[in-house]
Amino acid sequence: MISPVYSFYLLCVGELCVVVTGFTSIPAATALQILILIAIFRDLVFSNNAYRHIAFSAFFTIATGLFAGFALLIRHTALSLFLLLVIAVFTIIYLIFIEYRFEQKVGGFT
Repeated sequence: MISPVYSFYLLCVGELCVVVTGFTSIPAATALQILILIAIFRDLVFSNNAYRHIAFSAFFTIATGLFAGFALLIRHTALSLFLLLVIAVFTIIYLIFIEYRFEQKVGGFT
């Protein structure tokens, strides 16, 4: 397992590489973004305790590709980030709702 400080430094250097690669090729930067994050946080994705690690990796890859494609399509990141914010807020609301329904079904915390 990678120490938290070392993984933070790897993330910083990796994001710097993604930005530099993005000046040359957006698709290459998107692929590098996916590979760097999966490589750094492989313990969260590929451990025995991970929940549906293949689905997580596939969803992360598809979402990153869609976000990069949308940013390329409109040529501005403000609208893309706003759309990402809206999706994140709806996802959080959905997860809170699912947790509430689960607590109602199970009978609350013990």
